[in-house]
Amino acid sequence: GRALAPSFGTSTPRDHHVRACPRHPNACYPLPMERVPLSAVRRFMLWWFGRTSPYVSATAAIDFGIARDWLAQLNDGREERVSINALMASAIARVLVEYPVANRRIVGSQIFQPPGVGVAMPVSLIGHAGEKRMEVSMMAVREIDTLSLVDVARISRKDIAVERSGRLTDS
Repeated sequence: GRALAPSFGTSTPRDHHVRACPRHPNACYPLPMERVPLSAVRRFMLWWFGRTSPYVSATAAIDFGIARDWLAQLNDGREERVSINALMASAIARVLVEYPVANRRIVGSQIFQPPGVGVAMPVSLIGHAGEKRMEVSMMAVREIDTLSLVDVARISRKDIAVERSGRLTDS
């Protein structure tokens, strides 16, 4: 397959603390996170880019032909199927475990290392009851690096169903 060059974007934090998230409790990390010492270069970069964004996002196009075929074999005869979404979330978690620096958070002018790995993935609400609230939401899984692919698929399926139903829940 061929991957296109990624594009990068940022988002603005809602709060400078990591807090419990009532809609997505699996996505939140308890305080405190480990503070990462800042080198002169990191201090300069944080000053240069300001305090507007603790997150960096990447977008790429990936050929999933081989993964689709593998999932077809895995899902053959299975009642609970594993989706490409679950496979992608699990793969991202493995990368973040292997390269923990990619999992760091910028909070104000400091960098922190979360104690575990969580992954959030977009959920299209178009054509579902949740579309009345918005077009896109998210499903999030905390400590995804400790879960099997089947567990990630089960949790994702449940979270996606709740989001698409349009119901707001605290669980």
